[in-house]
Amino acid sequence: MKDGMEAVIPADWKGKAIPIAAKVVAVTYELDALMSWRPYKEAWSLQKSVEKIKKEEGRHFDPGVVEAFLFLHKKCKLKCYHKI
Repeated sequence: MKDGMEAVIPADWKGKAIPIAAKVVAVTYELDALMSWRPYKEAWSLQKSVEKIKKEEGRHFDPGVVEAFLFLHKKCKLKCYHKI
C-alpha cells in the first residue's frame, strides 16, 4: 500500500508527462507549507522558503516553474498572507 502523494499521482506521470498545472501547484503548495505554522514546526520566512524551493529546482520542482516563481519573487509579486 502506498502512502502520501504516491497514492494519488498516476504512475505514468513522470517528467514531461506531468501537467504544467500540477507542477505549478507543487511549488505553490510547498511555499504555503513552508510558510505555515504547524504544531511540529515554526513558519518559515518568505526568503527562507524561496531558498528551499531554489535548492529543489530540477530535483523536486520543474526548472521552468521555479524560474517563473523566482521571476515573480524578484518583482515582489509573492505575498505573505501568514503572520510570522
